[in-house]
Amino acid sequence: MLTLSKVVVEVGNRADAARAGDYRLELKAAPEAYARSDYQLAEQGLERRSERDSSSLWLGAGDALAQFGVRRGQTIERDDLIAVLQGQHVCTGEQLRRPGVLKREARDEHAQALVDDDGRLVVEKVTGVAHVEMTMSVPKSVSVLWSMANQHDRRRIEDALIAAAERTVQYMARNKAVVHRRGKDGVRIREPAAGAAVASSLHVTARRARGDRAPAPQLHVHNLVVGVVRTDGRLVAADSWEWFRRDAALEGGALFRAQVADALVSAGWAIRSDTGDRGRYFEVEGVPEKLCEVMSPRSREVAEARAELERELGVRLQGGALAVLAKETRQAKDHDLDPGRLRQVWDALGQEHGFGPGLGQPAAPPDK
Repeated sequence: MLTLSKVVVEVGNRADAARAGDYRLELKAAPEAYARSDYQLAEQGLERRSERDSSSLWLGAGDALAQFGVRRGQTIERDDLIAVLQGQHVCTGEQLRRPGVLKREARDEHAQALVDDDGRLVVEKVTGVAHVEMTMSVPKSVSVLWSMANQHDRRRIEDALIAAAERTVQYMARNKAVVHRRGKDGVRIREPAAGAAVASSLHVTARRARGDRAPAPQLHVHNLVVGVVRTDGRLVAADSWEWFRRDAALEGGALFRAQVADALVSAGWAIRSDTGDRGRYFEVEGVPEKLCEVMSPRSREVAEARAELERELGVRLQGGALAVLAKETRQAKDHDLDPGRLRQVWDALGQEHGFGPGLGQPAAPPDK
């Protein structure tokens, strides 16, 4: 699945940029926080093979990233992200993105949306820059598989997601008319970008559903498009209109899932295709369906809300309407998670369904 959202950051307001950045750099949402200790690995007969230095990386077109003063594959540092979110160079502070007067939902110091006395969202105007976030998530069985995998296999799954997300964002930038310029005759020309600069962060937990004590594993990649380059090399904001129409998000989501599926198959896992809504998804063979259901409380919550609303309206919800529904039903992000405790809950659920830690390892990859 691919969902789109706009992120507006006020220029000159470091605290505002920090709030936007910290959400994406939160360690307790990253895979590093859920690595098994050496003691646990020995107890379960597993071994530590490799670990990622960071799952928050600068990705995308090298020339676009260079204009901000960062490199592709470089770990995202907090201060650098704060600068880039304001459209500024990380070292010199030069204003690279031109600020404008923009509207956005007003939020408090805890990043919670403000509402007026009538329950309507409060909208504010700020002088800032806008970014587009593409959030890409995988089918539940991939997340369940990751939660039970050893460190080596986890790394392979994580790498597959990050690589697929980067290719998908670049495809969306280079194949949709997201930039515009003036031709020699003064006529405005809309065209694809030459590439995008992206702040990508892999998160591994879902939002907690109502009534649930702990969030479920859910791998998803936050891809914040902080700028795109035109064919003339100029760094500009993405004109995201084309991303929000003509089923572009469905196209991008399908591309992302196909690349993840191919990477898993190449690594030796078997998949089952044509699953889910209209046969658009896939699942990993061998991961118990019942365990996936138990670890999908958030999906059930949205599905129940969707069914209720469809009964009231007498129409089938799809596309953007589903994204709005998911946003309206979600709980605030858990910032006080204990990753060690959460991992124990996941392990216990897996063992109850005959799929505990270390199981689900791939078969030998096919000969090339």
